[in-house]
Amino acid sequence: MKILIIKFRFIGDVLLTTPLVANLKTHYPDASIHFALNQGTQAVIQNNPQIDKIHIYDRGTIKKSNIFKRIWLELKYALELKKEKFDIVINTETSDRGIFLAKFSGAKTIVSRKGTNQILNKLITHESKPNGHIVMQNLSAINSLGKDIITTKVNLYFNNYDLNLPDYFIHIHPMARFDYKCLSNEAVAKIIDFCEIELDKRVVLTCDKNPNEISKMKNILSLCSSNPIVFMGNLSLDEVAFLSSKSKLYIGTDTAIMHMAAANDVPCIAIFGPSYTSAWGPWDNSKSKSLYQSKGGIQKMGIHTVIQNNLKCVPCGLEGCNNSGVSECLNSLDINWIKNEIKNHFITQNQQNLNKNYVEKVASSWIRLKIDTKEKALEHISKGYQNKKEDWLDRLQRQNQNDQDDPEETKALQDELAKMMAQIRGEK
Repeated sequence: MKILIIKFRFIGDVLLTTPLVANLKTHYPDASIHFALNQGTQAVIQNNPQIDKIHIYDRGTIKKSNIFKRIWLELKYALELKKEKFDIVINTETSDRGIFLAKFSGAKTIVSRKGTNQILNKLITHESKPNGHIVMQNLSAINSLGKDIITTKVNLYFNNYDLNLPDYFIHIHPMARFDYKCLSNEAVAKIIDFCEIELDKRVVLTCDKNPNEISKMKNILSLCSSNPIVFMGNLSLDEVAFLSSKSKLYIGTDTAIMHMAAANDVPCIAIFGPSYTSAWGPWDNSKSKSLYQSKGGIQKMGIHTVIQNNLKCVPCGLEGCNNSGVSECLNSLDINWIKNEIKNHFITQNQQNLNKNYVEKVASSWIRLKIDTKEKALEHISKGYQNKKEDWLDRLQRQNQNDQDDPEETKALQDELAKMMAQIRGEK
């Protein structure tokens, strides 16, 4: 069996199609899965072991060609797909081209949402009815085939690289394909300085190699008082994926790099302008459904946070105010919202680390107090962690009454545990 997925969109769109691939592989384990996409978007799936072949549609070349060459290139691409003899073709967009290619391929099963051409719509054998987040919109094809959705995890595969990265850093990607999705350079510089100077966290910046993004990055750096690490458009998308996986936090716009960070299970603080968070918010892989609503303000989904102006017009879904390319909702966004969410992220993280370290410390101490194994101690402690913090020390002390250890050593241990207990309770 051969299955073709069609996604003629951008990089992030392609990445968010990987849960569909995973579900198809589960339901049709022996199937060969192919992917049709635009040139330049293949990097996020080229290492995916569940995809057997990628068919690249050179949209840029075809669009620039004269009418005769364009027809020839379109036909050549269609014939390439037809030669594969697909059994199932899934068109994930409202694309008349996708429906046509699906029918032209000779596939008996055509899964697609309706396009604009009513005649082509009649060719659809299994209509998908997408709703909600793009991940779930793509997965509606599984339901159309009469199958259950098994996983909603976005999968990103990449190679390892030696990029000389710091051990602990924040990844900031302030760019997007479209300027109407971006904060001002001044706002980005303030965020970088806040992380580097006030929070004492290293920042690593990335951008694309195109001249506009490089110029924008240079301008941002000129406004910074700090000295962040910068990759000035000299990384491949695969290298950016690797870099993202090593970061502790992503801060940036609604773009493909945000979706890559989320796929790497890196907490995201995403700044949205006119886009719909309900469709495009960073996806938490631990969830089975989206928790975003189509409104402004601060929204969360698992480890991810979306910050969006709460103007009445947000979200409008336009390319800036009245499609002007300029988004007032971003220009007027209170930067303190962003700073507070960054700060709160690390406060929460520090508390989680403190709690984890406390459990491990007590477990290690219980070994010294004749508990059999660290694993048993951890299991015992963790079970009562939330409700029994206050009696841990007392239990240790009672355990110690019959212990043969050095009294001074035991007293030092008790004092240390008492200090840690006070820290947990917030005492000085």
